[in-house]
Amino acid sequence: MKRLIEILNDPHKGGQIIVPRRLLEEMFRNTECFPEAEACLYILVSCAFADGPAGMRPRRGQMVSTGRGLARRFGWSISRTRRFLDRLVKAGVVSMEVSPSDGTLLTCMRYEQVCSFRQKDRCTEVVEPAVMDDESRKDFLRFWEQYHRRSGLIPHDVYLAGKVWMELPPEERRMAVERMGQYLMSVSGPEHLRSGLNYLRCKSYFF
Repeated sequence: MKRLIEILNDPHKGGQIIVPRRLLEEMFRNTECFPEAEACLYILVSCAFADGPAGMRPRRGQMVSTGRGLARRFGWSISRTRRFLDRLVKAGVVSMEVSPSDGTLLTCMRYEQVCSFRQKDRCTEVVEPAVMDDESRKDFLRFWEQYHRRSGLIPHDVYLAGKVWMELPPEERRMAVERMGQYLMSVSGPEHLRSGLNYLRCKSYFF
């Protein structure tokens, strides 16, 4: 466990690779009893990659669960799960807020480090508030929520998509929303649907 905490506290050391979240989700789907390394990874993958609607939890880098739910998912006892989480909290890797009504909110304290690279041209560049004003942010998040609700796809790469959104002229942003339904109806099957990012990047609202 000590070695795992060292890795989580310094995720850049030793290099990083990009692994599709869906691949990890598939791996976890077929895992019944987790070793501790996979339990740490499961928490990271289960954290929200983007903020939800204003005031709603979880936010980026957070997940909501219960000790009992995690124990069942890990294939562990409740006591072992509690000891595992306590060690992560004491090491400053996660923080926990327990609510009788909402469950346990876990916040990964190193989430930004884990999900970013040192290179300036990293593909997960965050759209800074100074670049995206409040009105543009509201319009983008409205598009983002609507696209994934109607397509049924899991949202990924929200920050890069936000950057592409800011590069579109206002007329194309309007078209991206208004012609979304036409695009979704024109695709032959769900396996051919483009992600929200690629819908914008490829200008799929043009027919």
